[in-house]
Amino acid sequence: MDYIGVIGMFALKGIHKLGKLIEKRLKIKNHTVLVFLYLIEVDKTEVEFQLLIKDLEISPVNVTRAIQHLLGEDFVEFMIDPNDTRKKIVRLTDKGKAFKLDLIEEFKKIGGN
Repeated sequence: MDYIGVIGMFALKGIHKLGKLIEKRLKIKNHTVLVFLYLIEVDKTEVEFQLLIKDLEISPVNVTRAIQHLLGEDFVEFMIDPNDTRKKIVRLTDKGKAFKLDLIEEFKKIGGN
């Protein structure tokens, strides 16, 4: 296996571990993990709903369910874009941002640097 392959395998194992950690903390096993991982991406604390659907290639129904779960746990808020009322924005709450920081620390512990 070449260097890139080794890096890729390490990254996949780290992502899998991070996903399992999110499943455990959020008590879920569905698209919610993927949506939350997308939202905690570096420098991303809010995203337009349609872009979320497009980037993740998940059906709107499943993204909506994931958002509803995250709303119920107070990790995100759902709002209308003040500049364009046709657009819906999903944004991490303070609780979601704090959880993001916790996950980054946990990921460092499991070898994600």
